[in-house]
Formats: sequence, C-alpha cells, structure tokens
Amino acid sequence: MRATIPAQIPSTNCKIETEIVKADIPLLLSKASLKKAGTVLDLKNDRAIMFNKPLKIKLTSSGHYCVNIVKTKPEIQNVNVNIEQNVLNITDDMSVKQRNSNGFLERHNQTLTYTLLKLKAVNNFDLDIALIWALMAKNAVNNEHGYCPYQLVYGRNPNLPSVLTDKLPAHEGTTMSEIVGKHIQTLHSARTAFTRSECSKRIHRALRKQTRPGGIIYQTGDKVYYKRPDKKEWKGPGHVIGQDGAVVFVRHVGMLVRVHQCRLTKVSTIPETEENKNTGDFE
Repeated sequence: MRATIPAQIPSTNCKIETEIVKADIPLLLSKASLKKAGTVLDLKNDRAIMFNKPLKIKLTSSGHYCVNIVKTKPEIQNVNVNIEQNVLNITDDMSVKQRNSNGFLERHNQTLTYTLLKLKAVNNFDLDIALIWALMAKNAVNNEHGYCPYQLVYGRNPNLPSVLTDKLPAHEGTTMSEIVGKHIQTLHSARTAFTRSECSKRIHRALRKQTRPGGIIYQTGDKVYYKRPDKKEWKGPGHVIGQDGAVVFVRHVGMLVRVHQCRLTKVSTIPETEENKNTGDFE
C-alpha cells in the first residue's frame, strides 16, 4: 500500500510518496527524487541545498544523511503543490536489497561517531584529524573474529606508546615537539573513548530495536537466537528445523517454537573451538 505524506523541506511544501511497511526504517529518497529537488550536497560542512534553499543535514549511526522533515500544518495541507517538482519518491526497502548489512553500520559507525565526538569535545581537533585518530584506535583493537584490522591487513599491530613499552624518558611527561605531544595525547584519548563506546548502553539499546526482517533464508540446522513476544531477553541458541515464509520453526531444549523473522538472528558463524566454545544455553 502506498501513502502520500505532506511535508516541508526545509520550508517548501512537498509530498513524499512511500510504501507502508511494518518496520521502523528511515525513508530513503530515490536518486531521481534528489535530482528533482535540485539537491546539492556539501558533506564537509554538513549542509545541502534542496529546492534552491539551504538546509542542515545530520549523519546518523546507520551511515545515512538525514534531512529534517516538517509535517505541514492542517491549515496549509490544501495548498496546491507543484506535482512536477515537489513529489518525492522513496526507494525500495533497503533491508531486503542489503540483507547482510542489518546492524553492521549501526555497530561500526556509531562507535566511530562516539569516539569522534569525544575527541572533538576534549581535544578540539578538526574533524578530519579526529577521524584519523578514531580510525586508528578502532583498527588497533580486537573487533573482528578475535583479531584487529591491523593484524588482518598488515600481520601485526603498530607499536603504540604505553606504560607497557615506554622507556624512562617517556615517563617525564614532556616532549621536544609540541605537535608530536598533542598527537600522542589525542591517540590516548581516542583509545579511551573507543573502549567506552564498545560497552555503550545507548548503542546496545539501538541494536535491540534495529532487528527487522531482511529476507534471510534459514537452513535446517542453523543455530539462532530468538525472542518471544512476552519476553524482553533473547533465548537460545536453538536449531532451525524449517521455514515457512516469514515464520521459522526452531527447536530449543526439547521445545518447538514458531518465531517470526523479525525476532530471530543467527548465531555467529565462527567455527567453535575449545577456546571459544560456549558449553551451555542461556534462557
């Protein structure tokens, strides 16, 4: 079912045509609609031009640039709208086309955003420099199958200054170069901020609400976690024994349960070893 939403972007009356879906997902304007609105992006300054008027854009944790849409007031809803210019169409459901990206952007982009904002607030660096150190901190920490990105690409971690490796002159707290000292201070701040973002309750809360059907096909024998409508916590792992459309049949501790795709997620595909084997189920 399609719906037409009257709106203002930023102060121009327009209509947004979209499909009604049973999921809380952002409305992504199609490329043709962006051209129709005469969109010009200035990502460096987080600004854009639509309908020949400037507006601010905001980068979200999912990697999308958002535009503030104001719902039109009742007294101006009957104003005639230029159909050729001001009817914007929404792209298809992106969760189906990019079924393997659910949660990926939220995890990585939000942790980087958190680190970036902390560096900007504490050290007052330019965003370009702060982003470099935020990426440095993230790539040097184990976050991919027990390895860090530096190990996967270069085979080893960079030699970073710390109390574990510093020699006696490094403990004096002074430096011959003010620029080098400032960069080392920013490096420590970036690593501290990234470590805090790894256990951020805000990101955990966002990921819990981002679970939605993504067109994933579950095979018999797949290990999954599932959630019941009357419970808040995840249960499992259980084993998939079949699928009928959006309904998946899961066997868990002697019980057979029917679970909708939006309440189901696959267990990590990392092969179990003696080091990482989970010996017990959790309720």
